[in-house]
Amino acid sequence: MLIYHFGSKDALIVSLLEHLAARMEVGLDAALPAERLETEGALIARVMEQMRSKAFQPYTRVWLEIIAAAAQGNDAHLKAGRAIIDLYLNWLSVRHPEGAAGAAKALTIIEGCLVMDAVGQERLVDMLCDTDGRSEY
Repeated sequence: MLIYHFGSKDALIVSLLEHLAARMEVGLDAALPAERLETEGALIARVMEQMRSKAFQPYTRVWLEIIAAAAQGNDAHLKAGRAIIDLYLNWLSVRHPEGAAGAAKALTIIEGCLVMDAVGQERLVDMLCDTDGRSEY
């Protein structure tokens, strides 16, 4: 019945993943209201603090699985990944001191930090971004 409603397994996957991304965005909005931060480092530190929290760990795991499946050529995950990146770039551009111009750089740093965390290199991430909102970017 679900396949009938969504049309295909891929459409179901895309819809589910986009729904999870929207829920993650709501959580990020609650933690970091829509206002520009003074520095990129402060923004990245706040986002990383949130992404490393227990509440966001399930979202981070799913996000890394989406990226891995997209890298292997899975069309549904590739489509969902692109939509999620667009959503995240828009979210960051509202908070980044340089707006949209700086959002892609910040997202690249955040994504790199998430990958490094996932492979057990938390210490390197900690060296870049501390919990006081200062960073080495």
